Amino acid sequence: MDRPEGRFDPLCATIPADKKYVCLDRSDEADYWRSHFGATRDELERAVEAVRHGYAAVSVYFSQGSVTY
Repeated sequence: MDRPEGRFDPLCATIPADKKYVCLDRSDEADYWRSHFGATRDELERAVEAVRHGYAAVSVYFSQGSVTY
């Protein structure tokens, strides 16, 4: 995918193979999750570090501003 650094096109985002898990290992999947949650890469990494990779937990984390487990 050829796009300028820092620019994200949600129409070009790769939909994760398993949407039950927020996996940030692949940049294309991380882009999908960035768009989905309206978050930066750093915010996603903090969320996953705080609540692990489960979609439901990450979703709650963002809906509540942040959750400490």
